[in-house]
Amino acid sequence: QLWELSREQAHVPAEQPASQPNAWFPSSDADTSRPRHCGCSPAQGPHKAFRLKPVDTPVLPKNARMTRSADFQRTIRSGVRVSRPTLVLHADREPDTRVLVGFVVSRGIGSAVVRNRVRRRLRHLVAERLPTTPAGTDVVVRALPRSATSPAALSSDLAGAWTSALGRLAERSKA
Repeated sequence: QLWELSREQAHVPAEQPASQPNAWFPSSDADTSRPRHCGCSPAQGPHKAFRLKPVDTPVLPKNARMTRSADFQRTIRSGVRVSRPTLVLHADREPDTRVLVGFVVSRGIGSAVVRNRVRRRLRHLVAERLPTTPAGTDVVVRALPRSATSPAALSSDLAGAWTSALGRLAERSKA
């Protein structure tokens, strides 16, 4: 007879208990932007910006990014090549009015997070050099595995390779 009682459903009332007048939420669930112990609602409108980067940081414009594989191939095959410990830079002149820059960051660099970090670093460094680059220059920057471990060397290597490649392109166009 004991097993018959255990198979039966327990008696649970269908009514919900009445809500309490002063409901309490733990502080972890409370709205952090709301003032404590105040009967007023939170402020309306946009909130003050917090920890945003300044707007004047250089950004590589979308129209300066090389996206077509034919442009990559042409620049790598027919352009000048400058090697450094953290990167290889290929540059070529094209009868165009804009500067195109492409990046090659392979899986040999590291995980996706590391590759994206290197790519962002390169884009930032290249954006600083873009205004001084002659129009019609196409550049492909290929990152090497050492670029992930030494960001300071990446900056100096890109500066040296960029200057050297543009100098070699100028010599080539004179000849």
